[in-house]
Amino acid sequence: MIEFNGSEAVAVLSSNRHNYYLNLSLNNNTAFYMGRDNYINGRLSVILSEQKHVFFGSDCAISFGIWLRTADPHLVYDIESKQRLNPSKSIFIGDHVWIGQGALILKGTQIGSGSIIGAGSVVAGKKIPSNTSWAGNPARLVKEGIFWSGQCVHRWTDKETQEYQTMETDKYNFEGRAGESNHFDLLDRELSACKSASEKMAYLSEEKA
Repeated sequence: MIEFNGSEAVAVLSSNRHNYYLNLSLNNNTAFYMGRDNYINGRLSVILSEQKHVFFGSDCAISFGIWLRTADPHLVYDIESKQRLNPSKSIFIGDHVWIGQGALILKGTQIGSGSIIGAGSVVAGKKIPSNTSWAGNPARLVKEGIFWSGQCVHRWTDKETQEYQTMETDKYNFEGRAGESNHFDLLDRELSACKSASEKMAYLSEEKA
């Protein structure tokens, strides 16, 4: 289900060899983008608020019970200064990211390509480097220098278990993307500068061409 609860919002769903299971709520001037061939195991719920955006790369594995929110959404102020403390922020997720069951991804989070977010984790406003594993509430670094592959172990016997003890590949090594966070920041600024839905669509089409 996709709900447009305001004007000039866009949702871009790229070609996918898997089914889409989405519960999207887009408010004024927001943009949701999902790259190619992301596997969604159950419904992914996303609320886009206060003109902020959600961006997924390609080839991600998204378990069931996942929520993303770009706002809290109620307002929090400092008692003395009367200044707002909780501005809304966009969420960016790179390529080949695995998000475990029941994870909650909150405003300002950036997840680098090739990383893992453990089941039940709460990730709020963190910039997670590529090829790292994070888990917990709040999410903390578990291990650096990891990669994951898409094989599913559910029906494995000893034969498959032994066969995959080692995987000789660099296909999933994204550590060279040191500037990915800067790219996310630029993408957020330029996407936010697009005031109409048609401008957002044109920008996203050019960005991912």
